[in-house]
This record gives sequence, structure tokens and C-alpha cells, in this order.
Amino acid sequence: MWSRLTDAAGDLALYLGVGALLGVAGSWLLARLVKRRTRGLEPHEFATLADHREALLHSIREGIIAVDPANRVTMANDGALDLLGLDGRVVGQQIDDLDLPPQVAAVLTAGDDSQDVVLLVGERVVVFNQRSASSRGEGIGTVTTMRDRTDLVSMQSQLSSNLSITDTLRAQTHEFANQLHTISGLVQPASTTRSPSSSAA
Repeated sequence: MWSRLTDAAGDLALYLGVGALLGVAGSWLLARLVKRRTRGLEPHEFATLADHREALLHSIREGIIAVDPANRVTMANDGALDLLGLDGRVVGQQIDDLDLPPQVAAVLTAGDDSQDVVLLVGERVVVFNQRSASSRGEGIGTVTTMRDRTDLVSMQSQLSSNLSITDTLRAQTHEFANQLHTISGLVQPASTTRSPSSSAA
């Protein structure tokens, strides 16, 4: 047995060396592939990046919702959930499965670029802007931003009402000035015709 082991030691060392060499080469190639796919980020950097991304998206006042080509929600921040009246369990769901008005669902699933689409969502006036998203030339869906313009529309209505009142007051002032000018024109000739007689007396 010992003689057989000593005779096979050279072949065994060769096989182990080749296996180790192949393992090292495979690990090196795999590490390079992973680094290329992850853009050189380390695992702890992934966690930091994800935390920063979540904090940034949820701190934005405007609503942001991302939809993939299969019309599934891939991301939605707090602003979008509040404006659309949804709960926090929307990621991964189909747009058609969400309780959304038909016109809102049509905008979110349109898949093309659109700007300043004004829709009524509940009692809110919401402006939608949608852009196509791509990564390395491949389409990955759309990103839609939402802004609440209810207060702005209310202010515009109040401003229009104030402007209407101002125009009415300006017209009345103009009419009053015309009447005063007419009265002044009627009174002035009488005073001029009366002055010579008074001087002769």
C-alpha cells in the first residue's frame, strides 16, 4: 500500500496542482465578472448605496413611481403612495391590480414620454410627467413623477376672482369719473356766464 502511494504521489501532486490552478483562475475570472457587473462596489458599499437611495427617494416631496415593461411597480416613494391613496405594499404588483382611477392607470402604463398631464385623483389635482428609463441601452420601464397642484389651482381661482373684482371696481371708478367730469362740465359754463353780470352790478 505504501509503495503504491509513493508511486502515485507524483501524479497526485500534479492533479492537485492542476485543480488548484484551475480553482484560482476560476475564482479570479469570477471576481472580475462580479466587479464588472457591480461596477467595482464592495458588499458594504451596496448596503450604503441602498440605504442612501431609500432615504433620498422617500424624502422627496413629489411622488415618484417606477414601472417595468411588464407593468409591475418596481419602486414607489411615500409621496406617490400619498397622492395615489395606496398603502406601502405596491412593489411587485401589477398596475391593473391596484385600486387606481382608469386614467391614472393609463398614464402609468403608457410607456412613452409625456409632460404635464393634469388628472383629478380623488379631490386632488395632480400633474404627471413620465420618462422612459434605460440601462446600458436597454429599456427597463418608465419613471413617473407626480406633483400636487390642488393648492395652486385654488390660488389661481382666488386670483381670477380677485382680478374680476378689480376689473369691476376699475370700470365703476371710470364710470364715476365720467359722471363727475360731466357734472363739472355742466357747472362750469354757468359759473362763467354768471360772473360778468355780477361784475357789472
